[in-house]
Order: sequence, then structure tokens, then C-alpha cells
Amino acid sequence: MDNILDSHINSGQMVINTEIKSYLKETAKWAKLFAIVGFVMMALIVVIGLTMGTFMARMMSSEAMPGANIGAGFFTVYFIAIAAIYFFPLYYLLKFANNMKQALASDDQEALAISFKNLKSCYKFIGILMVVVLCLYALIFVIAFIGGVAGGFMG
Repeated sequence: MDNILDSHINSGQMVINTEIKSYLKETAKWAKLFAIVGFVMMALIVVIGLTMGTFMARMMSSEAMPGANIGAGFFTVYFIAIAAIYFFPLYYLLKFANNMKQALASDDQEALAISFKNLKSCYKFIGILMVVVLCLYALIFVIAFIGGVAGGFMG
């Protein structure tokens, strides 16, 4: 099999044989399942955010806790923001699955290219998000370290 693939790669073409098609078809099915379950979870995150914000606003609405509604609103905004971030990789994953299914069913080269473009976009988004989160962790660590050192000199 490697010789067949190598000869086509050297000629500038790639062949998707029946074995590779079956792998891609199965991958598309799993990707679609993950995307659908992800969208359901995203909807639950939004519902939890709205419920949590409403619950906290009612619980803290006493006059003894002025400004508590701001904290309750923060929870709602936080959960909705998490859901919004979660939307993009799920969207790209679903588009990958749908285009891959179409490409394999009709041997559509353009749908295959679009499918892999969406898969690339999914992983690119996840990669950028990972770098941002790691930078935030590093910043939090540095701030905590500086705070700890400064606290040691003060006390």
C-alpha cells in the first residue's frame, strides 16, 4: 500500500482508497456525534448560566447585600461567554463531518477540501485557545508569586 501511495504522492496526486474512505467515513460519524453532543452541552451551559444568575440574584436580593446582582450577572455572562467560545470548534467539527460525508458519497473533491479546511479551522481555534489559556495561567502564576514574595516582606 505504501508503494501505491508513494507513487501518487511523487506524481502530485493522492489516492483515497476504500480503506482510507472507510476510516474517513467513520471519523466523520464520530465527529458529527461529538459536535451534536457538544451543541447540547453548550445549550445546557447557557441554561445553567441563566438559571444560576437568576437564582443568585434572588438569593442575594436582600438589602443586606447591596450590589449582589452584579455578582449574579457575572455568572450569567461568564457561562454564556464559555458557551460562545465552545460554539466555534463545534461548528467547524460539524461542517467537517457533513462535508466529509458529502465528499465520500459523491467523490466530490471540493467538498473533501472544504471538509479538511473546517477540520484545520477547528484545530487552529483549539490551538489558539490553548495558547491563550496557558498564557493566562502563566500570568496568574507570576502574579501569585509576586504577591507571595511581597506578602513575605510585609509580614
